[in-house]
Amino acid sequence: TEENLIYIKNSGIQLSLSIDGAEKSQKLRKTAGGKSSFTCVLENSKRVRTVLHNRIPPVRKTVQPATVRYLFEDVSFFIDHGFTDISFSPAIDTPWIENDLVTFHNEQKKIAQLWLKCLGTPRQFYISAWDESMGIRELYRRGQLRRNGTFFCGAGGHQIAVDIHGDIYPCHRFVFYDKNSKKNHLGSVLTGISDNYEAFHQTAVTCDVLDNRTDYCRECRYNDRCVMLCPAVNFATTGDLYRNDPVYCSFFDSTERIIDSIEPQTGNRDCFERYKEHVFSRVRNRLYSGFSRRPSVQWNNSTLDSLTERAFTLLSKMSTNEKS
Repeated sequence: TEENLIYIKNSGIQLSLSIDGAEKSQKLRKTAGGKSSFTCVLENSKRVRTVLHNRIPPVRKTVQPATVRYLFEDVSFFIDHGFTDISFSPAIDTPWIENDLVTFHNEQKKIAQLWLKCLGTPRQFYISAWDESMGIRELYRRGQLRRNGTFFCGAGGHQIAVDIHGDIYPCHRFVFYDKNSKKNHLGSVLTGISDNYEAFHQTAVTCDVLDNRTDYCRECRYNDRCVMLCPAVNFATTGDLYRNDPVYCSFFDSTERIIDSIEPQTGNRDCFERYKEHVFSRVRNRLYSGFSRRPSVQWNNSTLDSLTERAFTLLSKMSTNEKS
């Protein structure tokens, strides 16, 4: 409702929109009645922008093998509708074959040409994975980021997730990937933090990841800047918090090759340098928090109670708005 949107805006809650793109892609996201959600999502995105006084929220697209051939078309669709902060993430829990991976890279190359064309114009846009790659490279160039002994994920440290039953997991992805085995289950809002929290926190988050990598990872040319270590994704695809699925690595390789290709093609160097500086300022704080030596929060029953109280307050407020 509009009241909920106003409450979210006034509370300083960051809002992003999950949209898969133009109708060919979005139609795979069905409504409860089995119809395409395209029209509904597009109209509601306009309502959000109206309430936010035309402040355009970021959009996130999930790329599936069935829709990967529309990736460039979908990004163009976002830009045509005024969205400039764009994220697209492959659905890693869906089987990808070699032809899909080739298509993904070719679609990124087409997006790169559009990005170069829009750079420095009112249609300039941002791709989150590309910006993160540029930001990490800049951190290394400035000597502000060292790899060994640092954090690579905020799961269980900077964040936790609570499912509808009150069960606590290290992050939102573990809620789905670990709901059957509960090997990384961290407790419940009803009973408190479990003993498993400390074990997960010390192994999945704070250990030196390079010491737990496979030989394949140590020999990889991206080893010094790889950010594809998601414990939840690894757990879902390989059963091991530290071992990456090679398909997952392919997506990172594609993005890195795109960034390698962009700079030599940039006609206006000053404009490109300004873009990189802007990107660096946008992602620096998030990168610092993601690679910090200590977690921002040490979860215990006290911090959990505080979080639960605030969550229930928000839900109660939104429920009241819905009823009124």
